[in-house]
Amino acid sequence: MRCAYLCYQQGPHRAHKRQAKALNPEIVPMRLNVFPTGFKTYDLLISEGFRPSIMGFLMKRMHMTEWHINLLLGDFMSSIIKKSCLKRLVDLIYRDCDGIIANSSLTADIYQKHFGKKYTHKLKVCWPIANIKPFRERAVKNVDRASAICYLGHLTHLDGADLLSEIFYRIQNELNADNIDMYIIGTGIVYEKLLQIAEKEENFHVLGYQPRNIIKEVFKKCLIFVYPARLKFFGLPVIEAMAAGLIPIVTEMTGARDLVKRVNSKLVTPVDVNIISEKIVEILRMGPKEKIELSQKAKYVAIEHVETAKITFESFLRNFLHQSQNSIK
Repeated sequence: MRCAYLCYQQGPHRAHKRQAKALNPEIVPMRLNVFPTGFKTYDLLISEGFRPSIMGFLMKRMHMTEWHINLLLGDFMSSIIKKSCLKRLVDLIYRDCDGIIANSSLTADIYQKHFGKKYTHKLKVCWPIANIKPFRERAVKNVDRASAICYLGHLTHLDGADLLSEIFYRIQNELNADNIDMYIIGTGIVYEKLLQIAEKEENFHVLGYQPRNIIKEVFKKCLIFVYPARLKFFGLPVIEAMAAGLIPIVTEMTGARDLVKRVNSKLVTPVDVNIISEKIVEILRMGPKEKIELSQKAKYVAIEHVETAKITFESFLRNFLHQSQNSIK
C-alpha cells in the first residue's frame, strides 16, 4: 500500500510522530505555493491539521488518493471557533473525508457542538503519544516528602497560565503557610506578568523555557501538576508530569482530562480558581499513603497510555482500510 502523511512544513507534530510512522508512510511537508506531492498518487493519505486537510481534500477530488483520513487537531478546531465562515469549507472537506481522528474527547465534543451528528460515524478518538522516557525514572516513594506545585506549558490565557498566581496565593492563604513553592516552566504572552510576581514572591518561581534535564529536576521537587486551561485540546505536559509521578489536576477544558479521569475523576475540575485551589489544598493535606497511591496511579496510567496508543492508532487505520475495501467489494 502506498501511504502518505501530509503535514505542515516543520514536519509531523511531536505528539504524532510515532503515529505518523504507523504505516511507514512517505512524510510530505506542505510548502507554500508548491503542490506537496509532486503529483504522486497514493492509496491512503493522512492529513495532519487544518491546511493539510484542504490539500488532502483536493488530492482526493483529483483522484490522487483513494482514501483520505484527517487528524482533527487543536489548530483545526480553533480555526473553526474563531471563524464560523470556515464551517462551510470544513463541511465540504469532511463530506469527502473517509475518516476523522480527534486527539481527545474534548476535541470530539467541540466538533459535535459545531457540526452536530454530521459525519460522527467517521469520527474516532485516538490520543497522541508523549515522550515520557526522560521522566519515568522518578521514584514514587519520594512524593510523600514533596509539596511543590508545577506548571509546564505555554504561558497564554487559553492555557490558563494567567490564573497561576491567584491559585498560588489562595493555596498559601488557605494553608497559612509560606513554604509551598510553585514552579512555572514555559514562555508566552503572560510570561512578563508572572515574572514580575516572581520578583516579589520568594516561593513563586518563573523559569521560562527549560530543557528536559532541568524539567526532570523540577519534577523531582514537586507533588502536584496543575493545568488550569480555559481551552487546551490535549496537553502533552500533563502526560509527561504523570509519568514522573506528579498528581495531575486539570480542567474539564483540557483534552488530557481523558487520562486524568483514569487516575481519579475528581482531579478534573471546572475552570474555576477556587475549586482548583481547593483541590490542590485537599491533596497537600492528604497523608503519605494517599499521596503515594495517587502518584503511582498517575505513573501507571501515563505508561500504559504510551504503550497502547500507537497500537490503538494502527488498529483504527487497519480496521478502517479493511471496512473500506469490503464496502468497495
